[in-house]
Amino acid sequence: AYGFLAYALTMSTLYCPYYDFAQQARENVERSLELNPHQPEALSAKSYLSWSQWALVQTLLDRALAGASDHPILIQHYTRAYLAPLCRFEEALQMLEIAQMKDPLSPMVEHARARVLFHGGDLEGAATACERCLEIEAGNYPASYLSGEIYARLGDVKAADRILARLQKVSGDDDPFRGYVQGLTHLARGRTDLAHETRRQLIEQWAITAPPYVPPYLIGQLSIAMDEIEQGLHWFETAWYERDFFLCDFRAHYRSIPEVWSHPGAERIARHMNLDDETLNGL
Repeated sequence: AYGFLAYALTMSTLYCPYYDFAQQARENVERSLELNPHQPEALSAKSYLSWSQWALVQTLLDRALAGASDHPILIQHYTRAYLAPLCRFEEALQMLEIAQMKDPLSPMVEHARARVLFHGGDLEGAATACERCLEIEAGNYPASYLSGEIYARLGDVKAADRILARLQKVSGDDDPFRGYVQGLTHLARGRTDLAHETRRQLIEQWAITAPPYVPPYLIGQLSIAMDEIEQGLHWFETAWYERDFFLCDFRAHYRSIPEVWSHPGAERIARHMNLDDETLNGL
């Protein structure tokens, strides 16, 4: 029970302020591991709480998988919280292929595959994986907003609008992830003015510090998409101080965009996250 509670609390830090739940999650992790050092949900939760400490993350997830090698949640986390942030996409896809053979109807596995393909630059493949995930579980929220982002980046505004309508029914107009996808869709239409307005609304919502929580990484991503690199990096710095887990995607998302990755601010964030080349070469 402690392990499952720790896992649930840790997942809350993805969509709520980190410091609201992190300490309680850590306490339940430690209680669980005192009773069972190999409890998979507790080890998975601890790996999320340890992000940016990549050697420790790997050790924790390896321990968890040693006792539950076909656990779809663990496999998703191994790819999402370790392999993908380090740009080890082929390894991630191989692991997910094995997981799919064991559980062909796991929406978690399909969503993880979509995110790995997305960060690996295969947007069409990622869109297909999102659609497969949604065929298995129509209400899968992470796959819904990711597919909206992908379609907007592909310039398929009709498909992005379809996803936005779905998200609105599920979470309403004040959903920050829907707002992020809306901003990207405005850019795909060439409506930079509306994208600016969407970002202003997200910043205003973030400043209120009331639910729903706006991850600063979303504001940074939208700013970069608007070619405002300085603004984007400012929000990524904010994401670091708020312990926004989505910052783990920083290297995977921006390493192939020279005007971002070579910026001194990006180098500083990569060092914060231990995602710089020197640190990763030492792992």
